[in-house]
Amino acid sequence: MRGAAALALTAAIALPLSGCAAANAATTRSAADEWAQVQAILGGIQGKASAPIGNVTTKKFTAGMLLGNGDLGVVAGGSNNTSQKFYFGKNDFWGTAWNSGHSQLVTAILSLGSLTISSSTSSPNPGPAYKMTQDILNAEVLSTVQLGGATVNMRSYTADSDNAFITELSSPAGSPSVSLNIALGLPGPDSHTSYPTTVAGSGGTIVATRHNNLKGGSDFQSESSIAVRPVGVGFSSTSTSGSTATGKFTLAGGSTVQLATVFRSDARQGSGGPSASTLAGRATSAVNALTDADVANLLSNHRDFWKNYWLKAFVQTNDTTMNGYWYGALYAMGSASRPGKVLAGMNGPWVIDDFTQFPRYWYNYNVQAPFYGVASANHPDLLQPYNVQQNAEQQWQINWTAASGGYKGEMWQRTMGPFHQFMPTPAPASKRSSKNARWTDQKSNGMFAALPSLWYYEYTQDQNFLKNQLYPNLRAVDEFYRDYLTTSGSRLVVAHSSAHESSDDLNPNLDIGFVRRVETELITLSQLLGVDQNLVPTWQSTLSKLAKLPTATVGGKTVYTMAENINGSTSTSNTFKPGDQPINMEGGVFPGENIYVGGDPTEVQIAINTLQAMNSWGVTSGQNKGNGFPKEFPIAARVGWPAADLVSKLDAAIKAQWRSSNLTVAQSGGGIETSGTVEAVDSMFMQSVSGTIRVFQDADWPATKDGAFTRLRAKGAFLVSAAQAGGKVGPITLGSDAGGTVKIKNPWGSGTVSVTTAGGTPVSFTNSGGVISFATTAGTSYDVTSSAAAKVAGFARGPALGPDQQGGAFLPPVPGGHPELPLLLGALLVAVYLLRTVRPRPRVAVA
Repeated sequence: MRGAAALALTAAIALPLSGCAAANAATTRSAADEWAQVQAILGGIQGKASAPIGNVTTKKFTAGMLLGNGDLGVVAGGSNNTSQKFYFGKNDFWGTAWNSGHSQLVTAILSLGSLTISSSTSSPNPGPAYKMTQDILNAEVLSTVQLGGATVNMRSYTADSDNAFITELSSPAGSPSVSLNIALGLPGPDSHTSYPTTVAGSGGTIVATRHNNLKGGSDFQSESSIAVRPVGVGFSSTSTSGSTATGKFTLAGGSTVQLATVFRSDARQGSGGPSASTLAGRATSAVNALTDADVANLLSNHRDFWKNYWLKAFVQTNDTTMNGYWYGALYAMGSASRPGKVLAGMNGPWVIDDFTQFPRYWYNYNVQAPFYGVASANHPDLLQPYNVQQNAEQQWQINWTAASGGYKGEMWQRTMGPFHQFMPTPAPASKRSSKNARWTDQKSNGMFAALPSLWYYEYTQDQNFLKNQLYPNLRAVDEFYRDYLTTSGSRLVVAHSSAHESSDDLNPNLDIGFVRRVETELITLSQLLGVDQNLVPTWQSTLSKLAKLPTATVGGKTVYTMAENINGSTSTSNTFKPGDQPINMEGGVFPGENIYVGGDPTEVQIAINTLQAMNSWGVTSGQNKGNGFPKEFPIAARVGWPAADLVSKLDAAIKAQWRSSNLTVAQSGGGIETSGTVEAVDSMFMQSVSGTIRVFQDADWPATKDGAFTRLRAKGAFLVSAAQAGGKVGPITLGSDAGGTVKIKNPWGSGTVSVTTAGGTPVSFTNSGGVISFATTAGTSYDVTSSAAAKVAGFARGPALGPDQQGGAFLPPVPGGHPELPLLLGALLVAVYLLRTVRPRPRVAVA
């Protein structure tokens, strides 16, 4: 759904600071308090529909409501108001699909069909009854549909402890009984290829199977079975027609029935998997064995999973648009990616059709972008499927680089599927006899592919991961770049690469930034691991000779360009594109992370100039509204674009392409990648790329805007909680996952600083040059404050205040009462105390 749709945030609550306590991460006393805060925030953030949702079935990302457990994906929606339809996808169900635009079969994630709930009895007045709610707090879709003469309520969710999908069907007391039809449909025959399917119904259960279209002994073969049954009662009759199995049963008035759909699957290289009948039998046995008690356990586990998920980190932006986006995006990512599952494609596991517009992984930004903010939002575990895919693919890409390009090391193809995860690692390939610099276009893909894995290490400090996967990966990227770089005068340059696809460019910003990043990173990591010390001078030499990030003059100011030349042209009409997506800063600022607040001020100013001259903010026609959304705002936050203006611009961009039905932002360039702007919000609250943690105004948060965050994750594996009120920052709570020294930019600027453990034990620290520094111990929490810190109720050191210690905090209204009234005077006194001149941080110029 495109256009300026309004945010549909029911009872939108812009909670004050008490809604997001800076709590001690290790203290259980505040768990109930924190959960109440999260419930209050998320209770006002829901997808809503009062009529059938448009654009559910699309070649792009759906507007339907979303459910998922990191493997199974379900889209809720339908084309009429007298039924409810659910579409199924699965992260490991891949094959090839017909691309009509290219008239060939291409690697693609495939559909697993749909489930439709309807009645043969006509509905007398379905329009007023119809409604749907995407409840992200509980990860459920709530539907009300008039089926026959009964108004049927549905609660649907994907289980987290099994590949099961549950829809609870009920009707109010006094409702008439209604006969329901449950249709399990698989996609029909394809004229270009064959996807073997079976459908059957017996013993009160309907079942279907689907196999992909790859049959060779070395092919990736995937198959899945789906069995459906009303728990405890079964279908009274079943039938099949074509690729659809249908079951019928009667929902008695005032009763509740759990409709269970169970999936069983197999994915492997070559043959040897279970037969269709065997797989169907597994799903049938599982669904037949379910009892109401089993379903209750599935629901309890589901609720526990999502409660723990939301408590990992939460924020209060005091902006309904930003809150809606941040939580909606993290809901999508928590539903699409889980440890132990196959990496989600560009549309996640939400697959409506066998051929979507972007049916696989694209490594020149698209597959990385959804993960931009997950680590800083304290969900680094969501990166694990990416890491597995990255590791499985590495030797294949080294071989491709050698055999096709004739180069050492690792460069990456632009697009692929997950097939190599299921295949043995190949033997090293021989290099071709001569180098071919034009065997592919974008030479930046290898480092682009490595970046999410680098973040996983930086935010978790997982030393085994560093040693066994990340470091070898970065060394292979380094080997390629050093073999590929050529000398031009006194410079090392990247020739014959490509800024955008299918070009022949000199020194793209992406390549120069990524070379700079990998060489810098290897100098640090090699010393940490005690390896490759003989290469440190080589890496330092590469950095000293490397061409600078390309620039030009536009409007009298220096700006970053996409490349030094584009197809041989140095004209800014070719190298600098206002209104475009900001690929001219991806290598330098983000995700390259070479330029940042607290870094080289000249480079930061050039980045600000560039943002100003491009005017790419996701609200005008062009690629700033295409692939731009996950790029523009993290880049702007990382270089300190004026914070209040950034909030305004981000709000406008979210609203311009907001899907009110499923709380995601649309864009023409892809699907779940719009979740990447979570990093912009995180970076506005807190930045740590410089090695020093910066919060609020020292990051990129408006001085005049109250806000709070709980357990955002900083590089170095530190969990940070803090709040700002009246322009002043309160005490900071910091948890250390891995130990090591932490540095915090002093957000108070005056007053007496103190550092203690959560238990109150004083900790030795330094406070020099505006930076507080102290040694931490893994598993320990610390309170950092100043006599100049904001005295905000609910943010004292230690655990969050409980309901009997509310002080002057504002609370959401309680039905039947007004608890905020006795607190108003105290809150006003606090505000008066805080309304004084606040310490401004130096700002770059935006003229």
